Order: sequence, then C-alpha cells, then structure tokens
Amino acid sequence: MRPRRRKSGDEILAKDHNAIVRVLRGLGLATGRLHGTKGALGSSTYSPIIKQLDGTIYIPEPGDDRTDYTDCRYYVRVSYCNNDSPDDEEDIISFYSPVIADDETDPKIITATNIAELLTDTHLLAKDAPVIVYWTWDIQNPKIKHYFISDSSYNAVNLGKPVGWYVFGATIALDPCDSEGTDNGLANVTVQAGWTLPANTNIPVSAIIPYQLAADNKHYVLGSPKEVITNIRYDTGTHKIQKKVRYDFGWFCSTESSAWVDVTTAVNCTGV
Repeated sequence: MRPRRRKSGDEILAKDHNAIVRVLRGLGLATGRLHGTKGALGSSTYSPIIKQLDGTIYIPEPGDDRTDYTDCRYYVRVSYCNNDSPDDEEDIISFYSPVIADDETDPKIITATNIAELLTDTHLLAKDAPVIVYWTWDIQNPKIKHYFISDSSYNAVNLGKPVGWYVFGATIALDPCDSEGTDNGLANVTVQAGWTLPANTNIPVSAIIPYQLAADNKHYVLGSPKEVITNIRYDTGTHKIQKKVRYDFGWFCSTESSAWVDVTTAVNCTGV
C-alpha cells in the first residue's frame, strides 16, 4: 500500500504511518541491510539504514541526572503506537511511552542526531514532539550503532514570550511557547530586535511573539513596529494636540503609552 497523497494540514492517520514504514523498510532491503554488504558507494564498510523506531523528544526533568543537549543532538524516548480500536487503520496515530524506570530501560532513552540541524548546530525541536528514529552502523570494528532523526519542523515559525518587559535593545530574550502561550520546555532564545519604543510603551511579558531562524543562524522577530494612535486630545494649557499610541508589529503589539505625547503646537487664537 502506497502512502496516500496528502495536502497541507491533513491529519496523519495510522494507515499513512504504516505505509511510510513499509516503504522505508523496503528501501532498506533494496540497498542492503546486512553488515558487510556493499552499498551504493561500493565499499564493504558502507552502512545503510537498517532500522526505524518511533519516539518523542525527551527533555530531562528535575531530578534527572541527564543534562539536555544544546546542539543538534536530542534525547529521544522510544515509543510505540498504542491505538487499540478495531478501526485503528482510519484513526489518527497516537504514541505511548511507559513511565521511566530506575534502570532507564523502560522505556529506553537514546541520543539521536537531527541531521536537518547539522549545518546550523541548533537545538530547536520541542519537548514531546513525535519523531521517527533511524539507526545505522559506523565503520569501526566492532561497529557501533548510531541513531539519527531528520526533522526540519524547527524551520517553521516559532513562538515565544518575553522573559522581561522590552523597551529597547539589540535583542530580546524569548521563552519558547505554543500558540496559547504555554511554555514548551525549550530553553530561552535570544532573538534579534533593535527597536526603541518611545512614548512610555513596552512589549509586555504576556505578548506571544513569532520568530524564525535566518540564514545567518540568528533568530529574528517577524514584524516591524508601526505607530497606531489610540487616543488624542487638545491641551488648553499648552495649546498642543497630544496623543497616546501603541506600536503594532502585526502579530503582537506593545502596551499603550502611559503619557501624552505632543503631536504639534496649535495656533494661539486667543492672543494670550
């Protein structure tokens, strides 16, 4: 059974997952899965992909002796499909990992390199993100097994909340979160900003800010500030038009200015 053609936004069904696995395993057989067989490079030390696992990204929790990686390596908790209804083939696939035992064998937690992040050496995949893990062997004797994943979902738009109120500065520190503002467990990210927000406005810690990794391996906020007038008045004492403003970045905005700001000086028609 071939994987069905999917459109953007389609749900991944259990049958889709199983079809993909069968194709990948077939490719493994076609390139030679046994140690010592010659692969596409014509070398007896060429090591084709020989196995696939299901897993979820694991971020060490308080009390865990592990320290999370900061490069393109990840801890992955080995999982399995736990769909158990008669109509599983049409169900959305779900994964389950047993509670971690003291001997760390149930479930097994492995280290896998995300080859999609090799060039940037970043660490952007979210906690509990489902991944497909492959393993292969190196050229040593005896050979050592190596695990890897290929997940470029990090290249999508990311979201984060300011660690502190922002008024000015070249960068802004963001705590990665989901679309509801819930912390997703990833470490804080330094994002390029470079704005100066006058008129006593701030970007509050409640703002959910979109950002993305650029070709220079730096993160940038998506959007630039545009002044929006939220209130206006005429000051009879100074004969000036004054305003209050907010800065709109498109996906988020600053607070309203706490003080009135002069727009212009009006003509004094009273002669005073």
